[in-house]
Amino acid sequence: AKLRGTPQPNAVKNALEVVGLPYKDKKLFSKYSLGMKQRLGIANAILHDPELLILDEPTNHIDNETAAWLEQQLKAYKGALVIITHDRYFLNRVTNRICELDHAKLYFYEENYEGFVARKAERIASAAASERKRQTILRRELEWMRRGAKARTTKAKGRIQRFEELSS
Repeated sequence: AKLRGTPQPNAVKNALEVVGLPYKDKKLFSKYSLGMKQRLGIANAILHDPELLILDEPTNHIDNETAAWLEQQLKAYKGALVIITHDRYFLNRVTNRICELDHAKLYFYEENYEGFVARKAERIASAAASERKRQTILRRELEWMRRGAKARTTKAKGRIQRFEELSS
């Protein structure tokens, strides 16, 4: 990711202290626990202010204080953010727009997670209603076709064409 800024030493020190890693810590990175590595990675990513920040399960292995700090940082973050998480409460607090990829189609929601869930349910219900309507029309046209539709008039040709479109 392209870096927009270099963090100041005090910012690094403060961030490391907030995520529970002493600034003067002499431990080797390889000796850090998974939680410590997670916190260090989050602090490093946020402090460099990238244009795109991708976080995979950012609240795993961190304590509540660190999670609260992360929420504050992400709320103030100006770049694009991709979060993969099962923590819907965290997601609800840090998002204001959601992009969903569903069956090779993109849907955009200008909402937090709760709003997204409600709008998605509405979209699915609307799609189901549209499909029921399409099936009803298709049934009616199929009955008409079975009675021996003859494409002699413009109206009959139009109905046959509509039937073919609905059938595909």
